[in-house]
Amino acid sequence: MYEPYCYGEPPRKFSRGLPIGILLLAMVVIGAYLFVGSALSNDPQQSSAIVFPHPPQRQNSLELSEGATMRLMHLGRARLGMALPRYRPQLRQAREPCFLDLFQAYALAATTLDELMPEYPARVELISEYRQVCSDLQAEVVVLLTLTDERLFS
Repeated sequence: MYEPYCYGEPPRKFSRGLPIGILLLAMVVIGAYLFVGSALSNDPQQSSAIVFPHPPQRQNSLELSEGATMRLMHLGRARLGMALPRYRPQLRQAREPCFLDLFQAYALAATTLDELMPEYPARVELISEYRQVCSDLQAEVVVLLTLTDERLFS
């Protein structure tokens, strides 16, 4: 019967030689198989080639699909609504192309800023640059909303 506490017995030591020996033997067998297989092939001048898969082509950031563009517009509108709570009703109603472009730009800038924040001490300059870009975009949206409101109500 197995006893969990065996006093007086030396500790068990597992040998690493057997698994390493099996691994080396497998490598020798595979090498011999490849060598014999190449010697018995019909074409003695046949050579081997390694083919790496091609990475998928990345789309240019300006060539977004329609769905991605719509998601960016909604994300930018929502994030601007969070940053500018006073202008939320106007942001919800904004449909002009200039606003939609600003929403996309703000979504990209704010998302990039969020991705850079975990690297704060190392990428301070880039983070401050993206903060400035976000602030500039917010200011531009406020100016356009103010101009649009003046045109609508005057």
